[in-house]
Amino acid sequence: MWSSPSAPQRAFKFTKSAYLESTLSQGALKLGTAREWRLPDGYEAARSDPFEMGHRLNCPDSVGFIDEMSPEAEAKALLILIRAGVIVGPIDQMPKFKDIAFVLPKGQRTVHANGYIFSLCRNVSPAMAQRMAVEFEYDVCIEITNVAALFHAMSVAVGAPSGSWGAVKYLDFARDITDPDWAIVNPYIKDERYAWQQEIRFCWPCEFDRAVGPMLTVPDAKRLLRFVHPFEFGGLG
Repeated sequence: MWSSPSAPQRAFKFTKSAYLESTLSQGALKLGTAREWRLPDGYEAARSDPFEMGHRLNCPDSVGFIDEMSPEAEAKALLILIRAGVIVGPIDQMPKFKDIAFVLPKGQRTVHANGYIFSLCRNVSPAMAQRMAVEFEYDVCIEITNVAALFHAMSVAVGAPSGSWGAVKYLDFARDITDPDWAIVNPYIKDERYAWQQEIRFCWPCEFDRAVGPMLTVPDAKRLLRFVHPFEFGGLG
C-alpha cells in the first residue's frame, strides 16, 4: 500500500454544524473519494485538485486509456507505467486498484488512481477557520484525541485493512519534480497551494468508478471526538 509519512497523535476535523450532533453522538463520518475531489468546485486550493492521487509523466504517444477491470488490463497498465519510467516496485506489492486510467492532454500524461479519503488538519487557528468557512462552508471544528485509534476504527467500518494514514507533503508542481515521493501515485503528495490546510489524511483503495464515498457509522469513534471552537485559540498543535 502507500507509504505513510509521520503524523501527530491528535488532529482536527472541520465540518458543518448540521452534521455535528450525528458525528459526536453516533460516530457518523463521511468519506470522500479521489475521483470526487478531482471535480472542479469553483474555489482556489480548496477541495478540488485535478492531480488528486495522480502522477504526471512523459509517455509515448501510443499510451491510451485502460479502463477495464480484468487482470490482463491491470498487467498491461503496470507494463506501460514501467516502460514510461514510473517507479512501480515489485508487482506483488502494487496497490490492488481495480482500474488505472490515463488522462491524455497533449504533451503530458497523468496517471490517476482512486481511493477513499478522510481529511483532517494538523492544526487549527482563527485564520484557518475563516478560510474553511468560505471555501468549504465548514463552521464547526472537532478535535480527534487519538488519530491512530480513529484510523483503526474507521478501517474496520470501511472493511479495508490495507489502508494507511499520514501527513500530506506539499511540493511545487510547477517545477520539475525530482522528489522520490512523486515517483509513484501517492495520495500523500499535493501541490504547495494546498499547504494552508495542513492536512492529515486516511486513505483506503476503492473501485475507480466510485465517485462518492459512503457515510460511515463508527461507534468507537465517539470517545475520540471532542467539539472545539477554533476562534478561542491562537492556534493548536
